[in-house]
Amino acid sequence: MITIMLIWGLNLSLIKYSLIEMNPLSFNGIRLILASFSLLFFTYIFEKNLKVQKEDFIKIIFIGVVSHTVYQFVFINGINKTTASNTSIILATSPIFVSLLSSFYKHEKTHWLGWIGIFVSFFGVYLIILGKSGGFKISSSYFKGDVLILLASILWSYYTVSCRPLLKRYSPLKLTAITMGIGTLFFIPVSMKDMRNIHWQSISLKAYGGLLYSTFLAIVFAFVIWYYSVQKVGNSRTAIYSYLQPVFAVIFAFLLLSERLTLIQFLGALIIFIGIYLAKVGYNSLGT
Repeated sequence: MITIMLIWGLNLSLIKYSLIEMNPLSFNGIRLILASFSLLFFTYIFEKNLKVQKEDFIKIIFIGVVSHTVYQFVFINGINKTTASNTSIILATSPIFVSLLSSFYKHEKTHWLGWIGIFVSFFGVYLIILGKSGGFKISSSYFKGDVLILLASILWSYYTVSCRPLLKRYSPLKLTAITMGIGTLFFIPVSMKDMRNIHWQSISLKAYGGLLYSTFLAIVFAFVIWYYSVQKVGNSRTAIYSYLQPVFAVIFAFLLLSERLTLIQFLGALIIFIGIYLAKVGYNSLGT
């Protein structure tokens, strides 16, 4: 999970860079098609089939549409309409939604110490964003993007929780491949017009690099590992690591873009690690 947070920590900056040269829908349409073909290919190679049980068919279609078609649409448009800082702190709400949904569906219980850890880490994320850009900015020009990112956080949390029962019957690779393949089929009509209008020759190698990184590392590799973790240790224990993403994003900005690291950001990172530790202790005390 730490590796995945490293990958996603860099991914947001690369997406923002690629979107300078590519339309959001065309960017997402291309990466979803590439990711789906890759996942389905590897699933067929390693598992020899793409079969699902009849009783799961409708649920898997619904999850695929909600968690890939709708989620990817609001996610990519949200990133395009708000700041990277606002995106980071809004996405950091996902562990809260995951724990709430897990409790609602009675998949897991969260100990009071776990809740403390969740909110402590969330505060740490805010300190990191505060140290980088002055914190969360409420602006009418960013409002639509902020709402879309909040909706994306809720949808990602739903995806995480709703897949947990299915992971008892399907591997993370197969479930990710099938749900993403279904979601991509419904996303193609939405993005087809924009994909047709791409001027391929005007796109730089850096933008192509961002597209390939976001496709094969941030989606294909990361999604499978995410659900492997959900399968092995549960929804909330997996989601709590999301708080590390802005920590790594700041580190990459320092290493690659020479952005200054501040004392308040170091403090925020320390608080995040303390919060993750508290949450893990809380989950362990429940034996879940």
